[in-house]
Amino acid sequence: MPPTFKEDSTRPKSGNGASGDPFAGRETEHIYIEDVLAGASEQPRTIDKQIRIRNRVRGTITELTFYTEGFLRIREGTPKRVHKDHVLELRFVDPNPDRRRHAAAGSLWATLAASAAALGALVVLPLTGLASYAFAIATILGTLAAVAMMLFLYKSVESTHFCTASGRTEVLKLTASFGCITKMRRAVRAIQRGIAQAGGAGGAVDDRYLRDEMQAHYRLLEKGVITQEACSHGTAQILAKFG
Repeated sequence: MPPTFKEDSTRPKSGNGASGDPFAGRETEHIYIEDVLAGASEQPRTIDKQIRIRNRVRGTITELTFYTEGFLRIREGTPKRVHKDHVLELRFVDPNPDRRRHAAAGSLWATLAASAAALGALVVLPLTGLASYAFAIATILGTLAAVAMMLFLYKSVESTHFCTASGRTEVLKLTASFGCITKMRRAVRAIQRGIAQAGGAGGAVDDRYLRDEMQAHYRLLEKGVITQEACSHGTAQILAKFG
């Protein structure tokens, strides 16, 4: 039986969960994360809460696990497979994300045009010599309208981009389509609260903090979360802030 994502919840359940579940094994999770964050001053051990965002339009799931030590684990994938799995140290994340919205206006206009044409075919063609073709033409146009609407729903998204505080390197992107935008916005507010609790919002930015943030960039590079180019750009931004 292939691995599947389980129910949508805001708090993790105890125990292993169903066999093959990619989110099973909560009781040993800290061992894996300690390996990911080798060298960090603290280690995430205590799960505070969990938020799971299911994007049914795109068929994806994003799971955010918050730790009381100031870490956030992000797992993204489909109901059958986890594609991304990494950890952020929230004190190095800017609490003010960049929000972007994209509406596929072309697909929407195509939906309206095809729908109007289908309705017109049903009304006008029966009055002409093409009456026998009215239903077939309306069906074709209705199908085109349905396809255009599906494209509109798939392409119309709202995305939120979190960057590191000093390096300005994107480390987290949340994308939501119709049906999960509200939940994504709640998740964004939860992340902002987590950053504040970790001391990242309004905390002192001294040379030690900058060195630690630079090391966090290198850890993200090693794990493939950011590219070499992004890491170099972030490092340059941080070096420019040293007193």
